[in-house]
Amino acid sequence: MIGDMQTENLQWRRWLVLLLGILLFAGCGGCVKEDQPQDPKEKETKNKPAKPDFENKPAVLYPGIFNQEIKSNRAKPGHWVQTALRSQANNYDANGEMLTTGMSSVSSVAEVPGTNCFVETRRLVAMPKEQPKTLESLVFIPCDENTSTKSVNVRFVINNQSQVPVVDTVQPVLPLKPYQYHFVVLVDAPDSYSYLKVLDCIKLPNLGSMSSPAFYHIVMPDAEGSLPLAPSALAWTTTAYVLWDGMDPERFTSEQKTAIIDWLHFGGQLIVSGPNSLETLQASFLGPYLPASSAAAINLSDKHLLELNENWSTNILKNPDRKWEFRVPTSAPMLGVKLELNDDAMFIKGTGELVAEKNLGRGRIVVTGFSLKDIRFKKWPNASSFIHNALMRRPVRKFYKAEFDNVGFRWSEGRYGSTFNPILGTNLRFLSRDLGGEVGVSRTHLSLWNDDVSSLGNSNVNPWFNSQNPLDGGFNIESSALDAQIDPWMFGGYGFNEQAGMGAWNDSFGVAEAARKNIVRVAGITPPSPKFVLQLLSIYLLVLVPVNWLIFKLMGRVEWAWIAMPIISLIGAVAVVKLASLDIGFVRSRTQIGILEMHDGYARGHLTQYSALYSSLSTRYQIEMNGRDSVALPFKSNSDSKSTLRPVVFETGIEANLLRNFLVTSNSTGMTHQETLMDLGGALRLIDGDNIQNDTNFDYLDAGVVRCLKPGQFEFALIGELVAGQKAQLDWQNASAAELYNYWYAQKDFQSIDATCREIWPSLFDKEVTLSNEQLFTEGVAKIEALLQHPELQGMNSDLIFALQRQTRQRGAALDIASLETNYERFVSAYAQASKQSQKGLGVGELFDVVTQELTLNDGEIRMFARTVAMNEQSTVAPNVTQEKSATLVVAHLRLPKASEPKPDENTLIDFIGKSDLFRKFEESLDTGEFDSETTEEDASDDQQNNENDIMSNSEKDGDQ
Repeated sequence: MIGDMQTENLQWRRWLVLLLGILLFAGCGGCVKEDQPQDPKEKETKNKPAKPDFENKPAVLYPGIFNQEIKSNRAKPGHWVQTALRSQANNYDANGEMLTTGMSSVSSVAEVPGTNCFVETRRLVAMPKEQPKTLESLVFIPCDENTSTKSVNVRFVINNQSQVPVVDTVQPVLPLKPYQYHFVVLVDAPDSYSYLKVLDCIKLPNLGSMSSPAFYHIVMPDAEGSLPLAPSALAWTTTAYVLWDGMDPERFTSEQKTAIIDWLHFGGQLIVSGPNSLETLQASFLGPYLPASSAAAINLSDKHLLELNENWSTNILKNPDRKWEFRVPTSAPMLGVKLELNDDAMFIKGTGELVAEKNLGRGRIVVTGFSLKDIRFKKWPNASSFIHNALMRRPVRKFYKAEFDNVGFRWSEGRYGSTFNPILGTNLRFLSRDLGGEVGVSRTHLSLWNDDVSSLGNSNVNPWFNSQNPLDGGFNIESSALDAQIDPWMFGGYGFNEQAGMGAWNDSFGVAEAARKNIVRVAGITPPSPKFVLQLLSIYLLVLVPVNWLIFKLMGRVEWAWIAMPIISLIGAVAVVKLASLDIGFVRSRTQIGILEMHDGYARGHLTQYSALYSSLSTRYQIEMNGRDSVALPFKSNSDSKSTLRPVVFETGIEANLLRNFLVTSNSTGMTHQETLMDLGGALRLIDGDNIQNDTNFDYLDAGVVRCLKPGQFEFALIGELVAGQKAQLDWQNASAAELYNYWYAQKDFQSIDATCREIWPSLFDKEVTLSNEQLFTEGVAKIEALLQHPELQGMNSDLIFALQRQTRQRGAALDIASLETNYERFVSAYAQASKQSQKGLGVGELFDVVTQELTLNDGEIRMFARTVAMNEQSTVAPNVTQEKSATLVVAHLRLPKASEPKPDENTLIDFIGKSDLFRKFEESLDTGEFDSETTEEDASDDQQNNENDIMSNSEKDGDQ
C-alpha cells in the first residue's frame, strides 16, 4: 500500500513538473516574439540615413528674392551688402559665431584696396535644434584696383564654441557694372509688374547680333514673408528706385523703416502707384513724407488724360499727325484717385494733376493717381518714356538705328556724356563717397577765381595752384549759363568710382584724400616742446626750493623741507607726465578728422570719420561705434606696404558695431575709416528763409550760411556759435565770390595747411631769386630765420623750430639757427606739427577746401558750414589712448537745386521696331516669364537673346492704336 502511495506521489510530481514546464515555456513566449509585425514608423526611422549636422540653403544678397538666388544675387564691388544665410542644425543645439568674407575668387580673400588687410564680418549665432534660422550679416565686397572685377563671391563660415568650423560654404554672386543698379518692386501682385523687365528704360531689347546690358535689375520680393531688404541705408547704395503698390508697410521691421527714410533723404527715389497704396501709406511710417493724399476715388477715361496725352504722347514717326496716345474709353474706365497735395509738394507739369512729387533732402517720392499695373497703361507705347522721364526723373532720350540692326539712344540734350554714365543711374549721393570723382562729362565749372564763362577752367585743379592770392577763390559756383554743359541736380561736383559707380566706399579721392593728407601730417604723439619743458622745470624748481623752504620757515620747521623734497619730486614727475600726455615707456594716440552731412528738417546725419592710431609698442586696437548703423574698414595708405595679408574683424552687435583686431606695429601709425548714420536728437531747420533752428543735440562753431539767389548773385549770413536748441536770425548780406569764403578762411580752424603754407612760402624769398613760382615749391630752399620773421608764424616759433629739428635730427642748445634751411615739403610737415601743438586741436581746412572747391553752389541752393568738437564721442578706442585730437566739418544742405523740368523722350522704340512685333514679344514675355532668365555676366541668357532676335527683327510696322 505504501508502495502504491509512493507511485501515485511520483506520478503527481511528474504531472506537476510537466505543468510548470508548460507554463514556463508559455511565459518565455512573451519575451521572445517570433514573426511579430514591426511598427512602420520604427522601421522607417531605423532604415533612414542620419541627417547631416547642418543643412544650408543658398545665401541671399539683399535686395534679393528668396528661392531665386541665382537670378537675384547681384552685388557691386566697392559696396557694403546685407547677406542672409539660411541654415538649420539637425542633431543638436548649436551656438557659436558666423564669419562672412568678400572673396575675389572661390578660394582667395579680397583685400581692402590700398591696405594689407582683408575684413571678416563676425556675428554671434544661436541655432536651436531643427529650427530653420536666417542668419543676416553685413559684408564689404572690395574692388580689385588692378583689374576689372569679373567675379564676386561671399564665403560663410560658422564656427562652434570651440572655434571649429561646422559650416563652410561659398556663394557665387553676379557683379553689377558701375552703371547698373537695383530697382526694387514692392507689390502685392508681382505678376502684374513683370512687364517692367522688358521696358527700354530698364533694358534695351536685343535686336541684332549684340546683347544689350541692363541699366537696372528688377528685384521683386515675394508678396508674403520677411522682406529681403537691408536694415541700414549704408547697404542700400546699389538701390536706385523702389516702386510700391499694395505692399503692407507693417512687413517692414523698425530698422528697415529707418533705412528707407535715410535712403530717401540721401537721394533714393520712391514711386507709389496711387489707388491701391495711398490710403494704406497715409497711416504708415511713410505718411508724413507723402506728396499727396487721396481726396476721392474717380473713374478715369480719355477726358482725364487729355493733358497727359498732350504732353507725354509722342508723334508716330510715319504719321506725324497722330500720337501714340494713352487711351481709356468711357465705356471701360480705369480706377483712379484725385490727389490732394501735402505741404511742400507739387504736381508734375503736364500730367493733368495725376502725378505729384515731393523732395526729401536729395531724394523724392512720386505718387500717381492711376494704377501702373493697369493693362491700358502697360500697352501705352509711351509708358516706358513716362516711367523713365516723369517717374524716374532721368534725362530725355532720342532713339536711333545703330549698326548690326540694333537700336540705341543718346541723351537728346547732349550734355550728359555716355549712355552708361553711372551718375545718371541714381540720385543717391554722400559727400564723403561721391564728391570729386570721375563725372563722365567735361568738368567745366564757373569758379569764383575765374568768373569769365568763356574761359572756364578744370575744377580738378586746386585753385591754390592757379591763383597768386588764395582769397580770390574757394567756392565752386555754377551758373545757369552753363546748363548746356552740365546738370547741377545730377552732377553738382559729384563723381563716380570707375569700378564701383555711385555711393561706393571711397578711400581714394575728394574728402578721403583731403583727410588722409591732414591726418598723415599731424598723426602721432606730440612730444613736449623745449618751451613747455622749460616752463614746467621752472615751476618745479620754484616749488621745490623757495616755496618749500618758505612754507616750513613760516611753520618754524625748516628741517622738514628736506623731508618734503622727495615727495615734491614724485608729485612733480607725475604732473609732468600727465601734462605732457605721455605714459612712461608706452604711448598711444588717436588723431581723427570727420565730416557730418545733414539735410534740412531731417534728424539723422551721415558722419564720416578718418582716424590715425599711433602706438609706441605693437597694439591691436578695437574701435566701437555708436549704434548699428555704422561700418568701418582700414583706411587706404599711400605707402606701398607688401607685408603679409592679415584679417581685421568687423563685428556686428545688438547695440553697436566694432572694428576689432586692427594691428598697429611698434612706432607706427595705422589708419581707419568709419561711417555712421547717426541720430542727431533733432533736426536743423531753415524757417521762412530768414531763421535757422538747431534742434539737434550738438553745438556748431563758426557757423555761417551761403545762398545763391540767381546766377552770379550770392548772399552770406554769419551765425557764429549755434548752440543746441537755439534759434538764430539770418542777417543776409550781399557777397562777392571771394567774400563768401573770406569769413571761414579768417578762422584759424578753417585754414588748410596747404593754403596757409602756399601763401607763406613765396614771401620768404628775396626778389633776386630767379625761380618761377612753381619752382619755388619744388626746388626752393628757405632760411629758417626768414620763417621766424613771418607774421603768420608769430607765437609758434619754438614749436616750429622744434619740429624742424626733429626732421633734420639737429638737437642741442648750440644749434645755429642762421644756418638752418628747409624745403617746402619739410616746412609743410613742420607747420602741421607746430600748428597742432600751438592750437591744441585740429582744423578742418583741408575738408572745407575740397568741399567748397568741388561741391557747386547753384541757383536756389542754401548751405550751412560749421565745425563741431563733439563727434569724437561717436566712437571709442580700446585700449585707451593717452592723446586724442579731433575735428569735424559740418555741411548742412538747407536747400538743394531743383531738378530739370521733366520732358518726354523725343521718339519711341516703336518707331524703329514696330508696334505689333514689340507688343507680341512683350505679351509673350508676360505669359512665359522668359525675361526672368538673366543669369549670365552679360545680363541676358542665350535663350532670351535668341528669342528676341527671332521675334524683334527689323520690322517697321506702325500698328494702329
